[in-house]
Amino acid sequence: GDARFEAFVREVLPELLRPGQRAGTLLLVPSYLDFVRVRNRLRAEDASLCAELSEYSEAADAARARAALRDGRVRVLLYTERAHFFGRHALRGARHVV
Repeated sequence: GDARFEAFVREVLPELLRPGQRAGTLLLVPSYLDFVRVRNRLRAEDASLCAELSEYSEAADAARARAALRDGRVRVLLYTERAHFFGRHALRGARHVV
């Protein structure tokens, strides 16, 4: 929970926010609660940084997020494990998994 989130903020987030960072990072989170926490933190830093895909995403929103990752319009796709388990989305453009 808290220790994992603090480690994310301390270690991973600065790398994601670094200027010139390439697109194509898949940020996989284990639960929806962690998803909301990380999403809110990313939005506070830079709203255009990432797209979001969770188990509660509508089909159109999921397609839009996947297209944004594929086309390089966002650097990060925030993705839950449950969305992967239930959706098995094809995520083209993902070059790094965190």
